[in-house]
Formats: sequence, structure tokens, C-alpha cells
Amino acid sequence: MQKDVADMVKAIASMFAFFAVATFLSLLGLDLLVRNGGGLPVIGGLSAHGYAEALGVLTGTGLYRLVGPVFLMASAIALALRSAYLDHMLQLIGKAAALLIAASLGLVAGHWGVLRLMQGRDIALDPFVPIVIAFALATIAGLFFRPENYRASTPVRVVLVGALALAAPITLAML
Repeated sequence: MQKDVADMVKAIASMFAFFAVATFLSLLGLDLLVRNGGGLPVIGGLSAHGYAEALGVLTGTGLYRLVGPVFLMASAIALALRSAYLDHMLQLIGKAAALLIAASLGLVAGHWGVLRLMQGRDIALDPFVPIVIAFALATIAGLFFRPENYRASTPVRVVLVGALALAAPITLAML
């Protein structure tokens, strides 16, 4: 279990850093080409049209707002059904969601770096709070939630199923 957690933390950190650097370099290159390559063929027609506003794509879809609460409900269902297959599937999805969200947060960090360096602007962090919450839920679920550990005791399982099923709509409403 400890190696699994260490490997996942390393993968999340690597994914975040990799996408932050890749985004930073891509947008920095675009900004430099637009500023300095106006006389060159093809490059002269480029524009850095609102890449700062492109962050709205991450926050505007609502996808991340759904990830955490739906994962909580899916966990309640899997725990109620006593399915090892569903347990394994949820662990994989939790890890995949954590990696995807880490990459998205890396995109935000890369955008912030370019905006700060080239335009002296900051980004508002408030719209990213639901993404961070979804990231935390997915990471915790992917790393630590092992439904098979809670199946031995029926009262514990019933309480946990109820708590997860109740937490899902409450979390959805809060985001």
C-alpha cells in the first residue's frame, strides 16, 4: 500500500509539473512569435487571441464539478453491491481522474506563468476551487478508499453507504 501511494503521489506531481512546463513553453513560444514574428510568412498571421481567457474552458464546462460527487455516489453503489470488479474499477477511475485533474491544474499553472511573465497579470483562483476539491476527492478515493476493507462489518458498511450517498448530492450542491 505504501509503495502504491508513493507511486501515485510521484505520478501526480510529475503530471502536474510536466503539463505546467509544456503549457508555459507553448504559450511563451506563441507569445514570442506573435510579438516578434510579424514579418515572417505564416507566423505573421498568428494571434495570441485570448489565451488568458482560455482558462475558462477548464472552469466553464462543469465537468470537474461533477467528478467528485458522482464518484462518491458510485462508491456508495459499489460498496452496497459488494462487487470486487466495481471496487477495482473505482480505484482505477479515481487514479485516472486524479492524474487528469493534476494535468489540468498544470495547465493553469503554465498559463499563470506566461501571463505573469509576459503581461504582468495574475489569474483569479476562485473558479479553480471546484477543480481542486474534485482533485482532492479523486486522489483520496484513488489512493485510500478500499471498499473491501469496509465489507467485513455490515453496520459499518450500511453507515458508509448512507454517508457516501448523502455526501454526493450535498457536495454537488456546494460546488
